[in-house]
Amino acid sequence: GLAQGALKNSGEAEAAFTKLDQGFGQRWAAQAQLGLGDAYLAMDKLLEARRAYALAGSRSQGDPNLKLGAQVGEAKCMVMRKEYEGALRTFDSILGQKGISPSVMAAAYAGKGDCLRAQGESNSDNELLKKALLSFQTVVVRFAGVPESYPRSLFRSAELYAKLGQEKLAELQRKELKSRCPSSPWTAKLK
Repeated sequence: GLAQGALKNSGEAEAAFTKLDQGFGQRWAAQAQLGLGDAYLAMDKLLEARRAYALAGSRSQGDPNLKLGAQVGEAKCMVMRKEYEGALRTFDSILGQKGISPSVMAAAYAGKGDCLRAQGESNSDNELLKKALLSFQTVVVRFAGVPESYPRSLFRSAELYAKLGQEKLAELQRKELKSRCPSSPWTAKLK
């Protein structure tokens, strides 16, 4: 489903997550909605993504990782709507939680990085870009191997290092992305 979403095949992504949503219990139904929300975001379907994340949160049944995963998704929607302050508050709140899964932590740090990057680029603010880079590098160092967040953070780190005039460090990030994540859609985006 996520691969279909990344390829912008909305019908196939929806079909895959709908199948997962049916008959496997609330936990899998919540996971399906998280995946569907991510697929919708990849397809720039913001309204559908928000609905999917809200449904995932309501189906979390006390599982803090599912609930926080839904909050990460909702904050990513805020970033797309340029509601940067609200998104940062949400990401920081998630990052302040104890005992959450590495995948949720990595997604929150990467999301915070995306928020700070978007904010920094819109204001031409290198200090915000440096803060974004720190968020992405946190994922690279602490959460290496987390499937979606790690390659995305390597890619964004390379972009930011280059923007900040650190081409040698940018190239190191690109090399790591190519060697550690050769089949990632983020690797395919390298120039």
